Amino acid sequence: MELQFYGTRGSIAVHPPANEIKTAFKKLLVKALEKGIRINQIDDFMVNYGDVVSQFMGGNSSCVCMKEQDDICILDAGSGLRFLGNDILSENIDIKK
Repeated sequence: MELQFYGTRGSIAVHPPANEIKTAFKKLLVKALEKGIRINQIDDFMVNYGDVVSQFMGGNSSCVCMKEQDDICILDAGSGLRFLGNDILSENIDIKK
């Protein structure tokens, strides 16, 4: 049996206080300046330091999928459901009623 979580956030998104966000972005900008990042290098830079930004994004509300061989059971259908749906479509999973 396999469980996959497509979202685990509660129903009300809460971000950290503004001063924590400012501090994190300041650290990110300082790193970029120290490395001499140019505009065309931003994407590569963000691969290594993008977590500074993503830690403040709300995330999806809960969606849990249980898979057992060819059967799946969706235990919760929060906003993470769209990512589960994309996985189902890409894997050509046959959905039974």
